[in-house]
Amino acid sequence: MINIKENIDHIRVYYYSNEHLFKSELIKLGSYEFYDKYLYNLTPRIYLDFLQFLIDDISERKPIIPDETTSLISYMLGKEILTKQEDNSFAISENFFTENYQDLTKKFITLNNIHTAKREKNIIESKFYNRKVLSKTKKRL
Repeated sequence: MINIKENIDHIRVYYYSNEHLFKSELIKLGSYEFYDKYLYNLTPRIYLDFLQFLIDDISERKPIIPDETTSLISYMLGKEILTKQEDNSFAISENFFTENYQDLTKKFITLNNIHTAKREKNIIESKFYNRKVLSKTKKRL
């Protein structure tokens, strides 16, 4: 199980020690579900520290190749972070990280609100479906 909150102080070591786990979870879950499972309950500070780590990780890569991590960063920021160059290689967009701390915190809160609403919707739909199934079962008896 990935635990970013407890390992944020040494996230670089933790991430690279568990890189296969991170990548396999991202592949299996996708950005939305990964966020919902591992990033939803973080504080804004820990969330932004983790985001900064991911951006640093991508920046250090040569060559830059779109993958699950770049998709997660794009999801976290709400915009595409890579641009395709004329030679078909990829580069980090020059102005993708122009927001200040308050703007990024607002994006984090908005993303959490979206996930909260989705969770509540799923709970309501589940209860409605269960009642519907239960009433059909009673009619058959």
